[in-house]
Amino acid sequence: MAYTKYSLTPANNNSAPPDGAPEGMLPSGVNDTMRDMMAQIRDCGDGIRDGTYTMTTPKITGGTITGITDLAVADGGTGVSTSTGTVNVVLSNTPTLTTPVITGFTETVVVIGTVGASHTFVITTGTVQTATLTGSTPCTFTMPTATAGKSFILKLTQSAANMTTATFTGVKFAGGTAPTITATASAVDIISFIADGTSWYGSAIQNLS
Repeated sequence: MAYTKYSLTPANNNSAPPDGAPEGMLPSGVNDTMRDMMAQIRDCGDGIRDGTYTMTTPKITGGTITGITDLAVADGGTGVSTSTGTVNVVLSNTPTLTTPVITGFTETVVVIGTVGASHTFVITTGTVQTATLTGSTPCTFTMPTATAGKSFILKLTQSAANMTTATFTGVKFAGGTAPTITATASAVDIISFIADGTSWYGSAIQNLS
């Protein structure tokens, strides 16, 4: 926008009309300069109204701004204009939330399906996981990195026939003994895991048949 040709220092706006107001300019020059200023004010106002004017490091003191829909994350915003209601708030990959109140949340369920002789847990896509054992095929489950504060739950279903077992690498259970997977057709064991940064710890609720 051409209004930038004007200086923020009044005395420096002394270029020839209509770009300035030099001392002793003719009356016709006054008219030209005023008309140019009117056009620049209108141009600036229209740009702000239509969203085509980019403000660099604006400073707004007091008052209320209306009509803002959102500020993109790339521009330092959250992606939304409000942090309440049913909108989606875009956060960084590892945000820190202090004493948040979350009502009615739902964890993402990862359906692993039927496992064979081995399976490695991946909990980045969900912390409730379900798996079913294959008959006559003991399964060794490998744990993810024991990052402090990480936790997840496994719903493990026994095979419908030819019952089998499962082991979990590097997990510490009560008394130092891992639970024996319920040897009843299609029985369900719920095993919870939590990490402290060094080890995984597990506990089980079993025989939910």
